[in-house]
Amino acid sequence: MKDYRLSNDYFNIPKASRYAYKLPINSQEAITTIYSAKEDFLNAAKEQIDAEYGSVQAYLKKGIGLSAEEIERLRSILLIDNG
Repeated sequence: MKDYRLSNDYFNIPKASRYAYKLPINSQEAITTIYSAKEDFLNAAKEQIDAEYGSVQAYLKKGIGLSAEEIERLRSILLIDNG
């Protein structure tokens, strides 16, 4: 969970959602929510994934259709190595 919460420190939400300035305020709020790593949302998503697929790994393979190589590539991009 710590890796995901770090997204809030490094992801520039205003810059990423800059194109939405002409949209209604509720749309801007939705964009901010989608691009934020909120622990409650992350936990709810994880619980749903576990209920439907048994694990995140199974979800990535069966739910999204990613190969083992694609999953490893995502890990290398999204996660930091504390090793």
